[in-house]
Amino acid sequence: MVNSWFPYYHANPSTRIRLFCFPFAGGGASFYRNWSARLPWAEVIAVQLPGRENRIGELPYVIIEDALQALETALLPFLSKPFAFMGYSMGGMLSFHLAQQLQRKYNLTPERLFLAASRPPWASDWRHFYDEESDEALIKRLLSIGGTPEALLHHQELWPMLLPTIRADFQLCSSLRMPDPGEPLSCPITVFGGDDDALVTTDQLQEWRMGTFGEFELHSFAGGHFFIEHHLGTIHDCMTTLLCMNTIQKG
Repeated sequence: MVNSWFPYYHANPSTRIRLFCFPFAGGGASFYRNWSARLPWAEVIAVQLPGRENRIGELPYVIIEDALQALETALLPFLSKPFAFMGYSMGGMLSFHLAQQLQRKYNLTPERLFLAASRPPWASDWRHFYDEESDEALIKRLLSIGGTPEALLHHQELWPMLLPTIRADFQLCSSLRMPDPGEPLSCPITVFGGDDDALVTTDQLQEWRMGTFGEFELHSFAGGHFFIEHHLGTIHDCMTTLLCMNTIQKG
């Protein structure tokens, strides 16, 4: 039976680590669908939040505490082996706070936290997105800042179905107010960003340094918010070097 949280998951006992991947606002697990073939050293587990793709009939979360508790319950049975997190945009915020929660409650920490095109929650304000009065205004804003993947630009007939989830995701991002990172993580943080991202500045990406007691590094790529679409191979190579090699050394 397919787990609705992890619709593309296939167990691979030969791997030593699991990589949980969290989507951007409005996005789904299919964004990471092909990563398993490209990262054969890991069990890649793409996380599917309610309100999209195979869970389109479910209400999306709008309060971060509710989302984090549900994610904790879903992930805990899969944390019997070393794990890492990858979060894109909104997924970065979720994965960071989930990592904090697991560290605080269970003394469980990822081997490494990968964050892409993501603003730290203590340096973000998403309210102006979900406060847009009309769908047309929200679409115009998203298009103007490159806040959508290229594939969606060619299928704008999907916007009416996706906008309620996008709005809910922005509300989710805005539901947490924090002046500082809180208790830093003990694991390393690696951040990927686009040098022409209208949503996330380099200074904001650098602020993730405050979220860890461990190693921090920032990798910048040419492109906007979805720079990853043009640099996926390089990013996978970087993840392999940082995570796979480190895992082999520990083993």
